Amino acid sequence: MSAKHLIIYNTGGSGLASLGRAAKRLLDQVPDGLKITARSGDDLFDEKQVNGFLEMVGAADSLIVILHGGKISCPFFDGLMEAARDVPLYIHPSDEEENELAQEFCPDYGTDGF
Repeated sequence: MSAKHLIIYNTGGSGLASLGRAAKRLLDQVPDGLKITARSGDDLFDEKQVNGFLEMVGAADSLIVILHGGKISCPFFDGLMEAARDVPLYIHPSDEEENELAQEFCPDYGTDGF
């Protein structure tokens, strides 16, 4: 059985170092349990990087999106949502606009699982 692939996209990149430390501890305990790929807005600096990322999203098992400023903080938001159409998605709502985006794009919104 292959590891589940979780992708995390954080437009601002804050918290990725903490995430890396937490992932390392998890992977030390369950080495083949989860593959985590994290990217920030700075990592996706050109069309080639964005397109590669979107392909990876389409093949992922789950996607977490942390916007820090709504849809405008992710220049390729519509493409990201298209790539993630068949991928379980969590948009972290930190303001009213992001809450509305989570309602629109996250089927589990409003459930205990969300």
